[in-house]
Amino acid sequence: MILGRITWTDERTRKLLVILNDEKDKGVSKHNRANVAEIFNAQTSLNAHGKQVQNHYGDLKEKFKCWEDYQRMIGIAYNPRTGDVDVEERSLPRWEAFLESHSRYGRAVAKKELENVDLMHKLFAAQPAHGVGCCFAPAMAKKWSYLS
Repeated sequence: MILGRITWTDERTRKLLVILNDEKDKGVSKHNRANVAEIFNAQTSLNAHGKQVQNHYGDLKEKFKCWEDYQRMIGIAYNPRTGDVDVEERSLPRWEAFLESHSRYGRAVAKKELENVDLMHKLFAAQPAHGVGCCFAPAMAKKWSYLS
């Protein structure tokens, strides 16, 4: 079966991310791509298939990981006059390693701000492994503590 191609605009990507975050908020740990595609199609009047949704989800996750790694880099900045990235000499080895490990999105992330970063962060960012709701003790989360 040949699937129709979908052009993933920022608006369509945002809708997909909202749907995925809603599913995550409901406690769904593993997204059912067919259900997500059905909800997406109802909101956009498109005919996306589950595989297309899954592929775009994977691309977004990869792009977000690349963006996170780029945010931690020092001595590297986009130069709008030249349209390229300026790299300090001392940062050149790290920049080259970054491009090698992120060959697909490395340069693009450095040249353009990531769209929908707020929703991507909510969906893909690692959750803290300690306490409840980022607190060290469950009592603090439930306001049973004298610190509340």
